[in-house]
Amino acid sequence: MDEFQHGGAREGAGRKPVHEGPTKVIRVPEARVLEIRQYLDQIKKPARNDVASITPVEARTHYEIPVALQKVAAGFPSPALFPYCSFCQCAEFF
Repeated sequence: MDEFQHGGAREGAGRKPVHEGPTKVIRVPEARVLEIRQYLDQIKKPARNDVASITPVEARTHYEIPVALQKVAAGFPSPALFPYCSFCQCAEFF
């Protein structure tokens, strides 16, 4: 056995890179280190502005909106339906 067969660099050994691509050491003010790290972490997160990120939402409440029970002339509601109009404010539901 040859003495150089043991130890040395192995494929896949060592720390995995945190960022894609090559990196470079730079000097930055200590007051800006946290800001720069937050910026780099934000870049790693997937974008939430694409169509694939939209998920359907189910309604948690159920509203029953009453409708007119009779035919009425346009522009003149029937006085018989007046009690129903007091709680039928459709604008409140939107």
